[in-house]
Amino acid sequence: MLKADIFELNNVEYIVIDTANITIEQMGLAKIASYRQGVGADRILLVDKQTNTLVAAADRNGAYSILSMSDYRIANIVLGKGEKTEEIYHIELHLTEHFVKQLIAPAKSMRIAG
Repeated sequence: MLKADIFELNNVEYIVIDTANITIEQMGLAKIASYRQGVGADRILLVDKQTNTLVAAADRNGAYSILSMSDYRIANIVLGKGEKTEEIYHIELHLTEHFVKQLIAPAKSMRIAG
């Protein structure tokens, strides 16, 4: 099971994932952000809790985008550098192993020419 966090700030939904635990390809990020196939979010923040840093932000298509002040504000809450205020909604998210396996790029079988 993968634990993540969901936040809402200024009508923007964020899913925050710790990259120390998992690496997700672009299509996997898009699937998580999809309201139809996944959990649903406007932005996905990738943080590294071991180094206490915000790594990247992705939009709902899984494409990486420029970090905003709101991204840093949410990441700082997750990393323990900021305080959660009343305007920020938060819940904990638990993704099952079955769903997580769908997010990770499948290992391609290699064949040696001979």
